[in-house]
Amino acid sequence: MFVPGPEFALRPLAMPCGEQRGFVRVLVDEFGDPLGGAQGERGALAEGGDLAGCVGWMSQDTAHWPAAIRYLTLAIHAARESGDRNLTAHLLQCLARVWGYLSHPDTAADCIALALYGTRNSAHPVLRAGLHCLAARFAALQGDTPEALRNIRDAQEIFHRSTTEPLPPYTTYLDQAELSSTLGEVLLFLARTSKQPGHAHSAADHRDPARARSRAFNAARALLVVGDLDGAVHIGHRALDVGRAVDSAPVQRRFQDLAREAEPHTTEPAIRDLCDQLSSTRRPR
Repeated sequence: MFVPGPEFALRPLAMPCGEQRGFVRVLVDEFGDPLGGAQGERGALAEGGDLAGCVGWMSQDTAHWPAAIRYLTLAIHAARESGDRNLTAHLLQCLARVWGYLSHPDTAADCIALALYGTRNSAHPVLRAGLHCLAARFAALQGDTPEALRNIRDAQEIFHRSTTEPLPPYTTYLDQAELSSTLGEVLLFLARTSKQPGHAHSAADHRDPARARSRAFNAARALLVVGDLDGAVHIGHRALDVGRAVDSAPVQRRFQDLAREAEPHTTEPAIRDLCDQLSSTRRPR
């Protein structure tokens, strides 16, 4: 697994100006309408930034972390140059997720803070709610429980605000099920780190019936937190059944999270067997 050094962690959005400009020039030359003037150039930058963002996200899904960071950073620069604040915020949250996966919640939180500030007057409620979800996650990872809970409340409130604005196509993934899954994970983490099992029960309330895989993983982890080991084993095997067929980095992380949280209970044979099966799913990258 790629472990970023200080040169990555300290400057997630930094790269030589010449490289930025070269990338921007290529996008304009490839996608821009030569008769479109400034508007055509901005459109080219937005389209190219969106495309680079897709490449970056596919790279993280296959655990190619340096490529993911590189392409997402280029995508952010292009979107920013296009003037599309909402697209820039969306790409910043993609980069934030990658830094979170690489155990840099402080850098991830900085990306989300930039995205929230940049869209303070422009974001669709769904996009802004998603940003608050991630702000909650990274606050929890840094041990800031009050900030995490505040962002959870903001995400729930903002998500349901009515608006006449069309939903940007890059935010269609963020439905009620995705929101519930993210908030549930944050509450599970808080239950474990703050020694308040009540957060685990709240996490259970956030499980969406439409998300069988996420529901199984979150349920097993919640049951471990509250000490229901038999229930955790039963649901853990269900999570294995629904997740084994999917070969992606996010699902592998789910297996690893469940195994890590079950490890303190491996004196129980059933838990030890579950951990062995979870470990056997790990594929070399």
